[in-house]
Amino acid sequence: MSTIKLTGTSSGSSIIKAPDSGSTNQTFTLPASSGTLVTTTDAGVAGITSAADATAITINSSEQVGIGKTPVNTLDVNHSGGAIVKLWRDSNSGYLQFDTDGTNSHIKNGGGPIKFKTGGDTVRASVTDNGICFGTDTAAANALDDYEEGTWTPTISGNSTCSMSTIHNSHYTKVGSVVQLYTSFNVTSSAVPATGALVFGGFPFAFKTLGESNFRISVYYNYKPTVAVFMNKNGNTYYQNTTVGGNNVGDLTAGLHGNQTFGMTFSYLTDA
Repeated sequence: MSTIKLTGTSSGSSIIKAPDSGSTNQTFTLPASSGTLVTTTDAGVAGITSAADATAITINSSEQVGIGKTPVNTLDVNHSGGAIVKLWRDSNSGYLQFDTDGTNSHIKNGGGPIKFKTGGDTVRASVTDNGICFGTDTAAANALDDYEEGTWTPTISGNSTCSMSTIHNSHYTKVGSVVQLYTSFNVTSSAVPATGALVFGGFPFAFKTLGESNFRISVYYNYKPTVAVFMNKNGNTYYQNTTVGGNNVGDLTAGLHGNQTFGMTFSYLTDA
């Protein structure tokens, strides 16, 4: 049977000696300071402070760790108020946070961009307050802040004899401030040839206010391309007409008949 022997020392500390099977004492020295021996029911170990009143951390036989739940992965974290994991460095205000509200998951930062690196320390992209930047660029003007796809409904206005008929398809793609439109529709006219000013509208985003008066668009009607078609930011359309003087442009209606199919694709800038 093993025995425990307490021996006082000149320094004021105590020693516990427990002889092993060979009668050699194994010595445990207790410091002179006051304290309480740790037992299996105590809630802490050296270096860990705990006031938990229930199981908080579980480590299973597969060395999987669960915080607030039984683990099934290398690390599982659960909390009824929403699981939050924050990575800090010292006491700096910057941190990286992972959390979920039960429906949506989030990645947040406490300051500065979130950088994505490959090959060691090579920055490939950053998420900033202004959007996504590529490489080491962090300029707000270069940040990609929007990507969107959808449909839109073209309209006709102005004082022309034309009206919108069947819309076959009409889509757009927006990348940052650039909008690319694709559309196909039928236009009918009460007069042949059509007359008046043909104005298109219904664009999914407002045109950026710029100084240019018009820009080139691609328009096909009756499956035959026009020589050159232009449209300004207000939707007014023109075509290159060598029979008129001045700027050699005329209303597009002069080349339209009673019923024609339009196919249109063009890009423009927006502030939206």
